[in-house]
Amino acid sequence: TVGQQIYGLRVLSEQEMTMMARAIIIVSNLSIAGTIYKRIAKTTQDHKIDVYYLNGLQPQIYDATIANNPYWKKGEEDLKKKILENDIISFDVFDTLLMRRCRMPEDVFGFVVDEVGVEYVDTDFVLKRKVAEKICFQYITKYFNIEQIYDVLCKEGQISDYEKGVMIQKEIEIEMRFLVPRKSVCELLKYAKKHGKTVILTTDMYLGREVLTVILRQNGIYEYDRLLISCEEKKDKYWGNIWEYVKGLFPNKKILHIGDNKISDEKTPKEHRIETYRIASSNEMLEMSGINQYLEIGRSREDSLLWGMFAVKAVNNPFGMSKTKGKLYISTMYEFGYLFFGPLVLNYLLWLIKKTKEQQIDTILFVARDGYLLEKLYQKIIYTKQIEAPCGVYFLSSRRASSVASVESEEDIWFIFDKLCNIVSVKYEMILEKAFGVKIDADDRYLGCALYEVGKEELFRNTIERYSQRILKNAEQERKNYFKYLETLQLGKHIGIVNFVCRGVTQYCISKMMKKRMKGFYFASEEDIVNIYPKMDDIFCLYGEYLSTHTSQLNLAMKYLYGEIVFSAPNGQLICFSDSGIPIYAARSQEFRKIHNCHMGIEQYVDDMMNIVSNLLEMTFSNELVDQILGVFDLENVILSEEVKESFFFEDYYGE
Repeated sequence: TVGQQIYGLRVLSEQEMTMMARAIIIVSNLSIAGTIYKRIAKTTQDHKIDVYYLNGLQPQIYDATIANNPYWKKGEEDLKKKILENDIISFDVFDTLLMRRCRMPEDVFGFVVDEVGVEYVDTDFVLKRKVAEKICFQYITKYFNIEQIYDVLCKEGQISDYEKGVMIQKEIEIEMRFLVPRKSVCELLKYAKKHGKTVILTTDMYLGREVLTVILRQNGIYEYDRLLISCEEKKDKYWGNIWEYVKGLFPNKKILHIGDNKISDEKTPKEHRIETYRIASSNEMLEMSGINQYLEIGRSREDSLLWGMFAVKAVNNPFGMSKTKGKLYISTMYEFGYLFFGPLVLNYLLWLIKKTKEQQIDTILFVARDGYLLEKLYQKIIYTKQIEAPCGVYFLSSRRASSVASVESEEDIWFIFDKLCNIVSVKYEMILEKAFGVKIDADDRYLGCALYEVGKEELFRNTIERYSQRILKNAEQERKNYFKYLETLQLGKHIGIVNFVCRGVTQYCISKMMKKRMKGFYFASEEDIVNIYPKMDDIFCLYGEYLSTHTSQLNLAMKYLYGEIVFSAPNGQLICFSDSGIPIYAARSQEFRKIHNCHMGIEQYVDDMMNIVSNLLEMTFSNELVDQILGVFDLENVILSEEVKESFFFEDYYGE
């Protein structure tokens, strides 16, 4: 509130801020810093006040000129009108009706190398495959086909005649796996047929009619009248002779061509007096929206795949950002999960499989609730890909259940006070009930007092004097009940623990309770882990150690609270086990359905990757790019629907 004193400083009004402030530092957890900035963004931009987060970064400023791009005036209704005005409708195929799950067409060649193995080709094959196309174009024919490309490779001594057949088949097979339809454009093709138009497909391509027909049918495209391919017709779009051929096929007819390339699909056909309608490819869509500047792409095939998978879901529709003037709109939690958390989860699970085998782990405990989705997808990957890996177990636990069950001394009681009870507004009676499982006495002088009003040390002293015996007795019973649950599990000798981001509390308490040293495998660890679990040789993190949610520049740390919500489970937090070993949960304050939709999106991402990459476990994805993709959802270039925004409700069991 304006005028209120916080940390000895008076809260300024907006007017005072514009008069007095030259720079503003947003002092908050980075997960909510962006939301705070959005409240003051207009004022600070209008008055040229610099804004900083605690990690030293400044908020990304959206380039307002993006909205002025004339492309955003295009739309499906506009194109439908053009279709109705013409007799013959020609569609380009690649990047128009179909798109690849990789950034560039030649990226497919790298996956050919992966799958056929180095015994057939060397690591320079991608370059040599591209050079072979140039040789075909310069010395054989502009209208070369895939057979001629591989003939050049044979003559150059790069591959044998036998290897030629194997590799052609493999390249075609991978193309089929990587290609997906651009659904809205395919619907426009059906629209044209429905309204009696003659539809032709016109493409410059080295794949022949038989192969391309199969690819089109595989993607649900078969309602066309003719398929014109440069390598079959010996004519192409780029140089233009195919357009005169088309005009000869359909004399005195009005022809419209739809495609993405500025030369072969727009400039050249116009020169031959054919009407055109250019739509943007997925790469161009990301460039025009400005999102691509936040995704620094390397040239590895894995980076290309991450980019392509993002584009397939985000910009499949060439008109998808017209209404938002170049901003990406995320309408559902399914999309949110697929786009932003899918790469993060897949990358982690592939690392987990390799890292736990390296550490000779035989049982992985996927700790509730963060481990709910992770265990499910772990099992799916090792089963589908038939991978020998440690046994995975969804392990019921929580900070509350494991910490209370591990209490055996006054020192343990202080551990809970010191490490878990960090919400200063929480009432003393809530600490006793939630953190220790005992009720406050009616005559306790601290009844109704908040933690900050009394202080941890004084409340701890009072707890030891009045409640220590009750706490220890309850802890002993909860420990016995916990072991009844543990007896139902078949745990190996070398145990690993999986959780999202680690402070060390759960691993410390479970290890202490079970009297067994364990190794933890996490996305990351927080900066204060050494104060809780100092044995860092037991801790393995994929994305970083000692991360601060206030000063780290890693999106994983900055968006940490979102991950805490995404990695949730149908049941509420585990409180303890009953006398018969049955889990007792806290009531959920939020329905799981919305988070489940997010899980479905993440799972579909993993499924898609498994379907298109045969040697998935050998992929080495860029941690930096995965982290950048995670951070995209919080950019000014991206709009989250109300449904998505309302799905993120964070609760802390140790709060009020």
